[in-house]
Amino acid sequence: MKMMWKLYFKVWVCIISVPVLYAQPAVKIATGTVLRQNGNVNLVISNADLKVDGVIQQGNALSELTFRGNQNQEIVSSANLDLQKLTIDKTEGSEVVMGSGISVNSAVNLVSGMLNLNGNILELNAGATLQNESEVSYVTGDNGGYIQTTVNLVSPSGVNPGNLGAMITSTANLGNTIIRRGHNAQTSGIFTGIKRYYDILPSNNTDLDAVLRFHYLEAELNGVSEDGAELGRSLDNITWVNESEGIVYDPLQNYIQKSGIPAFSKWTIFGEGALPVDLISFDAVVNDAGAPLLSWVTVSESDFSRFELEAGNDGRHFRWIGTIEGKGGLSSVARYDFLDKSPFNETRYYRLKMIELDGSHHYSKMVSLIPEGQNSIRFFPNPVQNLLTLESAQSINTVEVFSTSGVLLKNYSSDSSINELSMQQLPGGMYLLKINKNKIIKVIKH
Repeated sequence: MKMMWKLYFKVWVCIISVPVLYAQPAVKIATGTVLRQNGNVNLVISNADLKVDGVIQQGNALSELTFRGNQNQEIVSSANLDLQKLTIDKTEGSEVVMGSGISVNSAVNLVSGMLNLNGNILELNAGATLQNESEVSYVTGDNGGYIQTTVNLVSPSGVNPGNLGAMITSTANLGNTIIRRGHNAQTSGIFTGIKRYYDILPSNNTDLDAVLRFHYLEAELNGVSEDGAELGRSLDNITWVNESEGIVYDPLQNYIQKSGIPAFSKWTIFGEGALPVDLISFDAVVNDAGAPLLSWVTVSESDFSRFELEAGNDGRHFRWIGTIEGKGGLSSVARYDFLDKSPFNETRYYRLKMIELDGSHHYSKMVSLIPEGQNSIRFFPNPVQNLLTLESAQSINTVEVFSTSGVLLKNYSSDSSINELSMQQLPGGMYLLKINKNKIIKVIKH
């Protein structure tokens, strides 16, 4: 008890020693001063700012710094402030404003009130989490800054690093992955997104076949209607691509989920029509004359220019085969067809290059076709993520999986016909499948 009395006595002295310098009282840790918290000690600051020119040393994970009161408070430090546990326990509607960077080793506990990043970085060190965030107590930051954590993700399944709300699943090894969550709304043309984005930066960022569940708060919607909301992705922090195809959307639990993500980058949510081209479908069939016929459907072609169609024989290298101008329209459905008249005598892969008025572009998924008569085996989806379906008029009793260099990787045999093949354990790339010892098909694994 004697140690505790000394601790709070020193804090009280600091409060009364500098009131003339601040709009409200401030706790000041002067240069050369070390404030030590040993063990289960909670330093509570009520309706006063904290200015640290010296050092705060919190002994272990039980040491805590708590802000209380009904007035806004500020944390300012001449160097990055390293804490064990930071608690915001204020009157609803008031906030603690960061005036410098903070690192936390255990937890940021949001009981009531808000923590404003104010353009600074809140670092959650290994094992640290954001706790008890709610619609009335959350992290904000209209003028920039972000929360960051770094974790090692090896085949993660529903992992939510730092409890920041970006839930990740993948069969791949992402390695050390930086997750950043910011709250300054992103823009796409004249449209503004919600007040939350994620930067997801894995060491290994290829062939992930990942699932992202993007959580958000109602308080962060920023006027964006949840009805028809669009998931956006950016590679350069400027241009946004519509990633809404195939999303799972749950407005009751406040998340959008996207599957089949090959690589991560920056993600946020916009309102309906904010992202120029929403590709509903893209398919390829062989017509009655034996030629490839491509069909696709879009909606919301705001600020859109044209489609460039590309084809290739290996799923990696593509050439231009034609251009079709966009039909425009903010919400109308547009349907397109394109007949590939070039000689068609082997498996062919297609994709759409979708180009905006400002010259930016993004690509559709790939689709593939096999010439009629060359191979009576139908296989899909291609590219495949997990399970490949095989259909044939004849029984499929053997399947050999080769690399493109000819190395035999897997060998399947069955007395009954093989109709499904697991590709889940194979890394991303192209594979040659020899069916019944004589027919070869090309399959791309994402």
